Amino acid sequence: MMERNKAFLAPILERVDSFGRTRVSAATHAASFVDAEGRLAPVIHLGRTISPAEPSCLETLTKLNVLSDGRMTPCCGDIDGVLELGRMERTIDEVWNSPATLALHRAHFTHRLEDYDYCRHCLGVDIDPARGLVPRGPLEGTRPIG
Repeated sequence: MMERNKAFLAPILERVDSFGRTRVSAATHAASFVDAEGRLAPVIHLGRTISPAEPSCLETLTKLNVLSDGRMTPCCGDIDGVLELGRMERTIDEVWNSPATLALHRAHFTHRLEDYDYCRHCLGVDIDPARGLVPRGPLEGTRPIG
């Protein structure tokens, strides 16, 4: 498996500043991340208030994730490529500056997530016409971390 991972990463290593791996439960489809101490830590967004002064999600504004088939997504939790922004056949700059990526960035800066069901589900929010993004509360089957 390690040799397969190295072969997959070889073409992109010179173009990235860091990389990591996300473990995903096949049973729950929930992502777990390795924390600074090397422990697995599940990340579950419960409904929360999103400040109008901040983007609704920093992950999508700072990262491109590469799936094993070469598709690029803005979110390490998007293991199915729902938010596919491009493929490894294009350069990272081309994908980062593409209309799809810029629209996603704009949506998170303005909190206009009507076209991004995946993001709303991850953030645990719904759209209220009068109030904008509002907390949904815990998703069925999830539990807070801690």
